[in-house]
Amino acid sequence: MIVAMEKRASSMVDEWEKKVKNSGGHAELEVGDYMTHVTADIIAFTAFGSNYEKGQKVGTSFNKLHSSILWVKEIDNNLVQH
Repeated sequence: MIVAMEKRASSMVDEWEKKVKNSGGHAELEVGDYMTHVTADIIAFTAFGSNYEKGQKVGTSFNKLHSSILWVKEIDNNLVQH
């Protein structure tokens, strides 16, 4: 897990360095957005062996599945009541 954290944090810092270099040595970064992304990426990798983008796809699919199950359950409840 530590290796995964180091790898993702290192990638984030590399991206920051590239932005600073491309901006002439100074750049303003929205660190909160980067930290959110790297944290989610670490969690997705350690929990599921995946990355943040794949984790988002899984989450979206899960939400659709959950909504469908609730919809079917509601229809079933309505049929039972009639």
